[in-house]
Amino acid sequence: MTAPEGDGNPPDVGATDNPDCQRAIRATTTAQLLEDLGGYAIALWTIASVIVVILLLLMVRTTLYVNKAAPKHWRRKIVWISSIYPFVCLMCLCSLIVPGANTLLSDVGIIFISIGVSKFVDLCMMYFGGETSLLLAVGQIDVPLSARPLCCCCRPCCPSVAMSKHHLKMMKMLVYQLPFTQSAYCLIYSYLFIANVTSPGQIAFNDAYIYLTVFNVVSTLSAMYGLSMFLQVTKGNLQHYHFMAKAVVMKLTLIFVKFQDIIFTISINYGGVSSTKHMPPLVYGFYIRDIVVLLEMFMLGLLAHRLYTEPKQYRVAAERLSKARLQPLAPGNSDSNSDSDCDSDDGTQRPVTGGKRYEKIHTPVGGE
Repeated sequence: MTAPEGDGNPPDVGATDNPDCQRAIRATTTAQLLEDLGGYAIALWTIASVIVVILLLLMVRTTLYVNKAAPKHWRRKIVWISSIYPFVCLMCLCSLIVPGANTLLSDVGIIFISIGVSKFVDLCMMYFGGETSLLLAVGQIDVPLSARPLCCCCRPCCPSVAMSKHHLKMMKMLVYQLPFTQSAYCLIYSYLFIANVTSPGQIAFNDAYIYLTVFNVVSTLSAMYGLSMFLQVTKGNLQHYHFMAKAVVMKLTLIFVKFQDIIFTISINYGGVSSTKHMPPLVYGFYIRDIVVLLEMFMLGLLAHRLYTEPKQYRVAAERLSKARLQPLAPGNSDSNSDSDCDSDDGTQRPVTGGKRYEKIHTPVGGE
């Protein structure tokens, strides 16, 4: 019997002559990555690890400071927002070590950021003391609907609406949809990619990528539009809380993670990134993208740490809580607040006791 021709090595189960199938079947391993990049990969891992450790230490410092200085019902929101940056950098580090896990790790990071954006809106409401306090603080203002980035092109056609509780809820829903829509996007995109049904970055009407990208962009722009509306409504009321700067940092986080990913994906598909011996352009391009995102999240994480540990905002919050203590109603107004008349320090409603009626003093939270 004649022995089969070959070099004596077992066949590569993942090997195929079809280049379209190689993307779905084979993933670059850590050993292959080291063979391609050598010491550069180890240097990248070291730098990324240092960045992750620094951001984790800053998050711990932020948590300790917030637990000591911030009102109790603010703390979980601030800690979650602060944890976005070390968490995303950790996902980038893991992807730099195991490039084959890039899609999964990227999806986890996107969903985590989406939840953080909704927590940021919750924190904005807490700065005012709730929806009712926000509406009392901003008064009867007209809110222009031509907020960036969703309606910047049709500014003359967008009317202004009077601020109301209904419009406030709509603004919140624009942001609250983000975790759900992004989770659906990540699930569908990953499923179709693994099934080799869609080609990332392919701009064609017969490919699912273009429709998923439209859904992804509308979801993200809607959340950014909701944040922009909050900025317009609260303008002039939250200076001491640095709300404008915090909102800009949150918007930049979305832009760097979401829109930058789209740009990289399309550029890779149309030959903007080369390949290495074991890393096809798609893997190598995402590898470069993770390095860029890592550095961007590091800078934003440093800025977020500074914003959320600035002491003056918590002194203002303490003064506001002290001024919002229960005060006796003026004679003749004993029936004005019949349900529940004030908020406790932890953000819950406190029932009236002792036979006296009280009202909460609503003071602007941005300063005197």
